[in-house]
Amino acid sequence: METKKSKIGCLLKGLVFFIIIIGILFLSAFIFYRITREDVKKYIPDDYFGYVKIDSITSAYNNLIDLRAADIILSQEKLRQVYKTLLEFRNSKLSNNKFLTSLLNMNVNIVLKKDYSPVFLVDLGFKSIILRSSRFITKFVERRENFSLDEFKNKKYTIYRLYIYSNQQEFYFSIHKNLLFFALQKEDIDNLYDVKMNGNNIYNDDNYYFIKKQIKKGGIAEIYYNTDEVIKPLLKKMAGVNNIIKKLKLDTNSAISFNISNDDLFFSSFTKSSTQDEKLQNFLENNAGKLDIIQYLPDDTNLYTAINIQSFEEFYKLFLYLQEGGYEKTIEKIDNACQVFFKMSIDEIIFSWIGSEIGAFTSTISSSPVIFLKIKDKKQNKMVFDKLVSSILLEDSNLNFDGVNLNKISFPDFLQSII
Repeated sequence: METKKSKIGCLLKGLVFFIIIIGILFLSAFIFYRITREDVKKYIPDDYFGYVKIDSITSAYNNLIDLRAADIILSQEKLRQVYKTLLEFRNSKLSNNKFLTSLLNMNVNIVLKKDYSPVFLVDLGFKSIILRSSRFITKFVERRENFSLDEFKNKKYTIYRLYIYSNQQEFYFSIHKNLLFFALQKEDIDNLYDVKMNGNNIYNDDNYYFIKKQIKKGGIAEIYYNTDEVIKPLLKKMAGVNNIIKKLKLDTNSAISFNISNDDLFFSSFTKSSTQDEKLQNFLENNAGKLDIIQYLPDDTNLYTAINIQSFEEFYKLFLYLQEGGYEKTIEKIDNACQVFFKMSIDEIIFSWIGSEIGAFTSTISSSPVIFLKIKDKKQNKMVFDKLVSSILLEDSNLNFDGVNLNKISFPDFLQSII
């Protein structure tokens, strides 16, 4: 009996000793990881064309895998095969595999160079401990019929080339401490190491930290881009907007926070700008207060845009100035037309009653925008509309909706075809 107890005691002591050894090894590995871990920002160049930061692949995966919006988008005929693949994946055990999602619990950074070549920087976290040695990779991944793995070594790091024979494609990757770099060209990974060595990274870029603070947190991705490289090609097709942008000095980089759910597609963007144009500067420095229209927006609002202004006259004249370089002649022409057709000046018909808030929104009911104007003088507003509908150029009819009287203004039939 005593012999049996002594065997059990030895077994328990051995088990405790084994657990202690495993604990010490784990603690040592964790301390080693914490001491040697690298901040991925030190490898991201500050002259990027585009930079996408995803804090957690797991969060993005969980957000997107069951997204009903994907069903609508992918149900189009051209995307049916992709949709079929998504449905098959959703129905598989793999889609809800806890081990898979735990492995995905890491952040990913994607850098786009000016030639649109992507480079992926993945922070493997503590999982990187098992991949620290390059011998691990070369020992277990040998040359096979379908692919080959080659090494490019120097004194500071090693880059691997994965060549796939079936489609003659090659990919490059490198594991450095807790970081995994993946690219389509070896030079792109070499550049990442050069960025760290030379210090020309976003870790030392104050502008990056400034714009990062301006966008909404908690999205599935943060997107940073070179303002000039992105905006200038778009402006070539929009001459009117281009006239405005030319008067603004935009900072090199801009940022967007992106989030998506079953109900919303959300973007929070920021671009810092300044101008030497006196008229535009005075308008931008205006701080007219909060937007009151928000409390009246319907729950199903899809798109909403609004602006606070000191006066509609100032806003309209600035609009003409940015489009035409001036506004005096245009205002004079409109004023003469108002006098002829409506016996009112432009000040009476427009500027006298429109207040400090204008904008538009759309809802699920209709894709046509609802335009709203804040009224600063209701008496003047009523007088203007009474004069407008009393002319031969406009017709007025009343509608009643849920006890609210709505005025409907339209052009007479004989003017419809001309207009």
